[in-house]
Amino acid sequence: MHRHRPTRPRAFTLVEALVVFVIITILAALIFVAVGAAIRSARRSADQQYMRSMGIAIEQFKQQFGFLPPLADDANAAGPVDTPNKRIRLAGETLGGAGATTRYLRYEADPTGRRYSEHSLAFYLLGVLPKEIDGVDGAGFTKPLADGTFERKGAKINPIFDPAGAPERIATIGGQVERTVIYDRQGVPFRYYRWLPTPHAKGSGLLSVFPGAAANDAARDGEVRSFNIPPLVGDPLVNQALRSAGWAIVSAGLDRAFDEANPADARNRDNLVIVEGGS
Repeated sequence: MHRHRPTRPRAFTLVEALVVFVIITILAALIFVAVGAAIRSARRSADQQYMRSMGIAIEQFKQQFGFLPPLADDANAAGPVDTPNKRIRLAGETLGGAGATTRYLRYEADPTGRRYSEHSLAFYLLGVLPKEIDGVDGAGFTKPLADGTFERKGAKINPIFDPAGAPERIATIGGQVERTVIYDRQGVPFRYYRWLPTPHAKGSGLLSVFPGAAANDAARDGEVRSFNIPPLVGDPLVNQALRSAGWAIVSAGLDRAFDEANPADARNRDNLVIVEGGS
């Protein structure tokens, strides 16, 4: 009889160990990419839901007061106009003017100016203004008017938008209450855009936005000549849902960047946009 010697377990060769290491590395990378994509998707979904909540609040404001939240003049570093009326300075005003003009919302005045506000949503949905402006200490306001004033009397109106789920999204700039903004998840203020379409008028000499529309065609009086929708929001000739919209909320997305001058730029591809009607 032959005596069997116990066999020693065979160790991995260097090549086998390298193959296992490469496989584990590839699997780890795939898992990392998948988890990263899932996190980004979840964040976008959360921001979209947050924006939809603000959109619902905008519609509630319109139903309650009969007009959309006005477009504040963000460029006015002093905040509200310091006049006896103590009101918000609106976009398109001259010093002490009556309010945001139809011409401004139709892009016929200062076409190089910004068509959005980073402060309007905080002013009109939260009511974060000083008491001498909106008539209420802290959040909330008295009845707002379309010219940027508040009645400053009567019952307090509670905030229309509730940021309780994400209070860190609300912040002041430079410690000034009247510079309060609502941030997206990336720490960039949401932009609130507004516009009004320009009607076609006989004798205007200006062509309609629709191809083939004559400049002086009386039959087209009152039709839309231009929707005046900011290019960053979208093209109404491509997306017909935009034709009935009058406002939009825009987030910069994960790259935290906007390119207003070049809407097709790659920096705008991950922007989040919610327009009137919820689309």
